[in-house]
Amino acid sequence: MAFFVAQPNCQQLLASQWYDEFPGWRRRHWAAKLITCIFIGLLFPLLSIFYVISPKSRYGLFIRKPFIKFICHTSSYLTFLFLLLLASQHIASADRNYQGPTPTTVEWLILPWVLGFIWTEIKQMWDSGFKDYIDDWWNLMDFIVNSLYLATISLKCVAFAKVL
Repeated sequence: MAFFVAQPNCQQLLASQWYDEFPGWRRRHWAAKLITCIFIGLLFPLLSIFYVISPKSRYGLFIRKPFIKFICHTSSYLTFLFLLLLASQHIASADRNYQGPTPTTVEWLILPWVLGFIWTEIKQMWDSGFKDYIDDWWNLMDFIVNSLYLATISLKCVAFAKVL
């Protein structure tokens, strides 16, 4: 099996499938590749909206290409990590009795990602079946991470409600 995948013809076929819309991608200069990836990465919110509105449109089909999907997923996750970094940089209040600040704009921006992660896991469990889903340790880790996100959101809501 390893010999088959290592064959140059197999590698060429895989590369042609991966870089479907970008002929000659591997021969391009690294700076051109970087600029293209950054440009597509910055467009990921717009491309995602196009896909949600019309998945069969030109842009909806464009985002389904493996390489474009990889860039968009990477950009989305980096944005999520950046928002988590911003959310962790809060300024503590001088009043120690102040327990429940209203959610910040950054925390509201994080919420769609968390809901998307949960939706992805539910969809994966539906597609593979519950037994196969729980047999994979990575899925268990994803479940724990999503549970911690939900616990954090729940505790913030409880702290906010306690102040009211």
